[in-house]
Amino acid sequence: MAHRLGITPGTVARAYAELRRRGLTSGEAGRGTFVRTSRDLAGFGAESADDAEVVDLSGNWAAPPPSALLKELGGVWTHGQLSTLLGTGLGRDADVLGADYLEGFGLRVPGHRVIATSGGQHALFTALTALTRPGDRIAVDALANPGVRAAARLLNLRTVPVAHDEDGMRTDALAAVAADASVVVTTATLHNPTGVTLPAGRRAELAEVVRARRLTLVEDDPFGPLAEHAPPPVATLAPDHCVYLASTSRTLAPGLRLAFLSCPPPLADRMASAARGSAWTPASLVVDLVHRWLVGGLVARLVEGRRAESAVRLGLVRELLPAARPCAVGGAHAWVDLGREWEGADVAARARVRGVAVAPEGDFGGLRPGFRIGLGAPNSRSELTRGLHRLAELLRAP
Repeated sequence: MAHRLGITPGTVARAYAELRRRGLTSGEAGRGTFVRTSRDLAGFGAESADDAEVVDLSGNWAAPPPSALLKELGGVWTHGQLSTLLGTGLGRDADVLGADYLEGFGLRVPGHRVIATSGGQHALFTALTALTRPGDRIAVDALANPGVRAAARLLNLRTVPVAHDEDGMRTDALAAVAADASVVVTTATLHNPTGVTLPAGRRAELAEVVRARRLTLVEDDPFGPLAEHAPPPVATLAPDHCVYLASTSRTLAPGLRLAFLSCPPPLADRMASAARGSAWTPASLVVDLVHRWLVGGLVARLVEGRRAESAVRLGLVRELLPAARPCAVGGAHAWVDLGREWEGADVAARARVRGVAVAPEGDFGGLRPGFRIGLGAPNSRSELTRGLHRLAELLRAP
């Protein structure tokens, strides 16, 4: 096929792997690869659901803000303020705002050490652009945030998976690969997709390995203030070796694309150049809006509301899907480990037929069969309940 299409065998192999990950093909040793039929996918006697009926549990974002808070957004700017923000693009000092915002994540840094970016993925891309060169290796969680893997592919970086346990990334496994990768990326609080929050002891061990091996840790913390009783960021333990990322889309609203990056002073110029070279500056309207929410107390009320809704939705998962391993209160996802007789891609395909979408382990680069459930995408608890019931029926089927 590679010869016929004029492409490399590696490209063909990746295409086959992607088809299998999506549940569209199946392979049998000695026989080859086969396209799966709708009957194959139904498998358990279910009829295929229309897209309009599918409960989407594949995303990982917070539930919509309460309607009472949405009403407060009306009439935010005067005509003159809009003219300034839209005409010149100059508004609030985003770096100073970032320093104020990061306090809610347990990190105190001066404004001149903060760089504002156009969302969490842009912050991650900025950090990796400044810290690496094409062909470098970066250490990542064995089950890693898809955004990390996407940025690595775009920058032509090789990812080195680091084993994890019930407390998160294993520091002995990180030390073992430190000679091959000078940059490590992880999420210490409400990890995506496993939901693990590293305890204080593991964070201290991680900081020690980073210092001893002279690594740079990119600590991606999209959920920070939502997590109750989470230990301080690793960046507080090894500030000279950590680049810390915090965004607003998971904490406040999915459509609010603004993030803040804090780094050691020697890296500041490189980080700023990478940020401006890829997306210049964040939208002034977004920066000004977050400032108003922060000063007016709306950010604190949003966080409180998110935690309360998270507690209810995680309770539904524990009740209706005992096989799942929910994250701590504040998070919006749960992980389901599967036995050897299952594959996440197969379960995802069969779940889709039953009317529910989930994210299989292939989305996170993992080899351990499983899938992630996102709890924030459904607009109502009843919709989430309906999706969880469908998953429970699927996993009970022989």
